[in-house]
Amino acid sequence: MKRFRLLIPLLLFAALAFVALNSKWYFEQFVAVKADQSVSLVFGFESFQTVEEIKDHLNAEKLKWTVKAADNFPEEASRPRFDNVVIRIEGFSADEFFGDLELRFNNDRLYQIDVFPSDLEAFVKTVNERYRVDLKSIKNIKTDKIISIEYLKDYLGKGYIRWSDEGIRKEVAEWIKRFS
Repeated sequence: MKRFRLLIPLLLFAALAFVALNSKWYFEQFVAVKADQSVSLVFGFESFQTVEEIKDHLNAEKLKWTVKAADNFPEEASRPRFDNVVIRIEGFSADEFFGDLELRFNNDRLYQIDVFPSDLEAFVKTVNERYRVDLKSIKNIKTDKIISIEYLKDYLGKGYIRWSDEGIRKEVAEWIKRFS
């Protein structure tokens, strides 16, 4: 009987710790990335730019764009908000690049850019030279602790390159793990 007296407070503490670590408060205090941690992604785009900032820029440059996806999970007492928007830009050009881009936002913060070049081999060569890697063989490089660049293929087998703000990407994955 005495053993159980010690076990009950220990189990109660463990249950409270589990709830606290999976709470909205814990997520907002210790997982969510702060806005002062913005990084340059590619083609002059910065993580943490808002959807409206990007739309204004695209309209000013007279670029053709569409909202490909927009999902909204409003904030609740037990979980923080989770909004996802994907903007597709067709016929984007910068320097010697030409192709399409998909910009991904979470909670109105740009965090990921998928680059679909019209000449994939030439673009991969440019990325390899700039970062001194062989992107196709290693598939994923981290330019520092904050940005990753990946060589991926879509469901049709078409190759593309993804730039990600790792902080926000990990936050998105953590939200999905904890609250979905």
